[in-house]
Amino acid sequence: MDDIEITIFPRTMSEADVTPPAQEEAERERAERNCILLKLIVKARELAHIDVRDWKKRYDKGLKVGALLSSTAITYVINAQGSDGAATTLIAERVLSFTTTLFTGLAVMLNNDKKAEIHDKVLTEYANLANMIEGKILSNNCTIDDFNHFSRMFRKIKTPAPNLPPWAAKRHPAARKGMDELKKLDPTYYPRSDTI
Repeated sequence: MDDIEITIFPRTMSEADVTPPAQEEAERERAERNCILLKLIVKARELAHIDVRDWKKRYDKGLKVGALLSSTAITYVINAQGSDGAATTLIAERVLSFTTTLFTGLAVMLNNDKKAEIHDKVLTEYANLANMIEGKILSNNCTIDDFNHFSRMFRKIKTPAPNLPPWAAKRHPAARKGMDELKKLDPTYYPRSDTI
């Protein structure tokens, strides 16, 4: 009986991989910090897309109002001219016809109304993602898995999204940041291999 050696086995398989409470707390804090940083980037992109959408809508309306005013003016000049058809009226008609065509052509070619709709759709997706992240942060329940899920959603939105013009990125500097920027913002950031 002296030859028997006793070996202690864990009661469950998960018992062998138990992490100390301090390490779990550090991981939870790291996940929450990463979620907060990601939310800041998402909010900045949302605000930048709001600015771009509003600018495109104003620009499109300006072109359409310009075309309308020019068209109205040419209609007035044509109807107001007498039977003599003076040379100055012909020049005014030509100039107004040119400006009407220019404003209408620019409005159609630039298609800012359609581009504004695309920015509106993207900013709605960013707002929904920011709300989801905010909910997890407020409930103090943001885990690494949640962060990885949110980062995948962020990339899914960002990839097909229209580019931001330089003035919008300058106004919202965090909007230019991506997932790689989290590494620079948080030195303890460690994504799983499937997140980058």
